Amino acid sequence: MPSNKTVLKGALTVAIGTALLIGGFGSFALWSEQDPLPSAPIAAGELSLQAQTESWADESPDSATTAWNPATDQLVPGDTVKLTVPLTVTAAGKNLAGTIQLNGDALDTAGFGPHFTVTYDVAPVPEAGVVHEGDGSVSFLRDAMGDDTIQAVGTVTFVLSSDASLNEAENANAVLSDVKFVTTQVRPPVQP
Repeated sequence: MPSNKTVLKGALTVAIGTALLIGGFGSFALWSEQDPLPSAPIAAGELSLQAQTESWADESPDSATTAWNPATDQLVPGDTVKLTVPLTVTAAGKNLAGTIQLNGDALDTAGFGPHFTVTYDVAPVPEAGVVHEGDGSVSFLRDAMGDDTIQAVGTVTFVLSSDASLNEAENANAVLSDVKFVTTQVRPPVQP
């Protein structure tokens, strides 16, 4: 008959072996459940600007016609020429506020002399939430607008004054390709 020590050692060996097997190859199964979020996915809005086909006009008071073609016509003292560009801005998104303006920083007009001026304006179609600012830019707040689209007309007016001295501005040119109408997001003011 086996001794109690032998039975105890055998039982202990079986218990340790079973524990090792369970710990190494088995696992405890605790209850778990999952469910996806019930809402629709989140999406980002949009802020984009599309310039339409531009047009040029000679607005000099003594001009025989209003036609102006920058590829063939040249300015002389006393001329006023206007570039007009229709603009469409898409502004979609909660809390979206921004501006529309012309960035003319890259326009180099130094060769024209001191009697040459360039002015800019962006005039929006009147709409709630869209404001024509005094500096010629536009500000908007999408939450106050009726839809996601802003229609505006950007203009750049070039004036070579008749006060230009002899030979002033002759053969001068200003490259317009680096001048751009831009729309930029700003954060809306905090509501009280």
